[in-house]
Amino acid sequence: MRYLCMGAAVLMLTILSGCGGPAVDTGQRFDPSNASDEQKLIFSVRDGDTATLGKYLAKYPELATMRDTTGNTLLHHAAMAGQMSTAQTLLEAGADVNALNWDNLTPAGAAEDRTADPAIIRYLKEQGGSL
Repeated sequence: MRYLCMGAAVLMLTILSGCGGPAVDTGQRFDPSNASDEQKLIFSVRDGDTATLGKYLAKYPELATMRDTTGNTLLHHAAMAGQMSTAQTLLEAGADVNALNWDNLTPAGAAEDRTADPAIIRYLKEQGGSL
């Protein structure tokens, strides 16, 4: 039983870290209010899939400021995952570098809280972000 619990914990951490997330098919209709579609988009952001993100932002520019159930924007997710190119794409699309999630953390603050790559924190601060 102990090994089963440990295996489940490892699987959950893998999913939450964005590794091996479900692929996003940009040819299909995307519904940001649909939890499954939202999750696929978040995985693509966390995996650094700027091509998919760019296609969705072209169709749905409001995604640059979309929030998930914890108040995180896609920029929060990119920052926490240390995805510089995804963060740049989102900022170019109008993402708010100082948007606060429900824990009152900016994307840079959330990245620092998750001990993400210091380069992403530096970059967000250079773009006007605060901690």
